[in-house]
Amino acid sequence: MPNIRPISHELQEIAKRELNEDVAQVESHLNVIKSWLTELDLRSSLVDDQFLIAFLRGCKFSLEKVKKKLLLFYEIRSELPQVIQNRDPLDSDVLKIIRMGVGLPLPKTQKSTDPKLFLIRVGHFDVSQCTFADIMKVGTMMNDILMREDDQMVICGMALVIDLKGVTASHLMHFEMELLRKIAVLNQDASPLRMQGIHILNQPPGAQTVLNIFNGLLSAKNQHKRCCFAMRGSGLFSLLIYINHRIVTIVTMIV
Repeated sequence: MPNIRPISHELQEIAKRELNEDVAQVESHLNVIKSWLTELDLRSSLVDDQFLIAFLRGCKFSLEKVKKKLLLFYEIRSELPQVIQNRDPLDSDVLKIIRMGVGLPLPKTQKSTDPKLFLIRVGHFDVSQCTFADIMKVGTMMNDILMREDDQMVICGMALVIDLKGVTASHLMHFEMELLRKIAVLNQDASPLRMQGIHILNQPPGAQTVLNIFNGLLSAKNQHKRCCFAMRGSGLFSLLIYINHRIVTIVTMIV
């Protein structure tokens, strides 16, 4: 019997309709992937049923796609020791970055079947307190938790809300492009979390440089999912098309 957390009837329906999940076949799919990982000597105590079901759902139960994504997951993480090592959430340096609030998974959506929101406040990156790699480390820590613990995000997908308020040339100077490219692969092609939208707020003057960098990091699949909005007037109204008014109010209070 698979050791998987029960999900609501609403999420079960979405998983069945949109992700090709067949409850009767879940255990056999898990066994195939676990046997394959054992043959490759990639099994560990962290690779449990809950971890693997996220990849099965993220790949719509295509075993070949799961294998490809898992191999990339392990490969790209092996190239990111500065991000993957020393990840104790109670470490004072890690806590300091968490409390900066650069990345914030928002807990509520209008409906329990909506994509979950992840707010990124780039301007909260204090370049005098930490490195860009430190920020990326905490971000990947959050993603690792979400893919295991947030069934709604795994099944319904996620939408990024990227706030550029307060971004300066100093932030751009601290971006490490090679690291950023690898993180982009880790969070897109190697992640079971499906991107449902990318919304960019508060673009500063001369923001085209930032947007060009960001566009270059998007996978072909995610290129068409980016929208840009101002936090006022018609831009804010447009955002309401994608995100419930109550959630937008929360976002504007945070940013």
